[in-house]
Amino acid sequence: VPLLPGQVEQEVSLSVPSYVPSVAGQPLTPGTKPGPTVKGADKQREEIVGDEVQPFSLDEEFDYDAVVLTPKFTPAEMNAIKELSKQKTKSADLEEPHD
Repeated sequence: VPLLPGQVEQEVSLSVPSYVPSVAGQPLTPGTKPGPTVKGADKQREEIVGDEVQPFSLDEEFDYDAVVLTPKFTPAEMNAIKELSKQKTKSADLEEPHD
């Protein structure tokens, strides 16, 4: 049977994967769905073991239109990044190309 694009040949072996991502504070048992977690940064880091598709829905109580966007870096950090970038550019210009 030819495989379609994106398909993987199914193996019958019952080998254990060498890397199993950890799920914060939960035992790795097949078929276990993560319980409700605290909303916030922890929710983004949550990993789900297995290939089961998890349903996704937006939080109906959260006003996504009223989110205040904040810069990732402070102005002081931006200045430091720009200075480091200038220094790297200058040092790269001074170096002779290595063939």
